Amino acid sequence: MDIVGTTLTVRPIDATTADNPRAVDLTEANGLYDDTLVKRLRDRGFDARLLGDGVASGGFAVTSKLVRVDPGSTGARVVMNVWMQMLFRQNAVYEVEGFVGQADAPLVAFSVTGKGYNSTRRRVVDFAAKAAAMLAARQIAKALAAR
Repeated sequence: MDIVGTTLTVRPIDATTADNPRAVDLTEANGLYDDTLVKRLRDRGFDARLLGDGVASGGFAVTSKLVRVDPGSTGARVVMNVWMQMLFRQNAVYEVEGFVGQADAPLVAFSVTGKGYNSTRRRVVDFAAKAAAMLAARQIAKALAAR
């Protein structure tokens, strides 16, 4: 499939049923995920737009659902430096599943886990959300290009 110029309408991520045991406020992280996904899809040649703010649905819909979020261990992040965090995986997790197309007949399904490293609880989740969006854009582009 020639993906250049293909219209993708990105629906805001659904976090209503996410596993969020520490009750992390996801407002900023979810917005960052949506914005980064649109930007990265545009970088890959799609005509991507976020549904809402007067944007009508068109082309293929991209639907994402937040499965799990975990800010990791704050104490471990403060004590360890970044390299140690990477070795011991003391990081935040932002896990997303989604699909492109219709729910009953998706063209492409994707599943990604973004990981973030930082010393503050809120920002580390934001970094993980951005990483998940970058991975999702890569998976979507590869899968659609292979069709």
